[in-house]
Amino acid sequence: MKNKRQLNRDLLLSGTYRQRVVKAQKGKGSYQRQEKHRRLNQERGVFCFYGNFFCASLAAF
Repeated sequence: MKNKRQLNRDLLLSGTYRQRVVKAQKGKGSYQRQEKHRRLNQERGVFCFYGNFFCASLAAF
């Protein structure tokens, strides 16, 4: 029989208690842009990085 310390270690390493990033469903950080608009911009050559508020077009370069 395993001792208590090994059982706790095995439980922690099993993945049951791993950290997860959960997307907010309501409130701050929950806004999701429509997928269809993202696809249209990629076809036109417009790449937007909303985290940095930077948009660039391949036609401009």
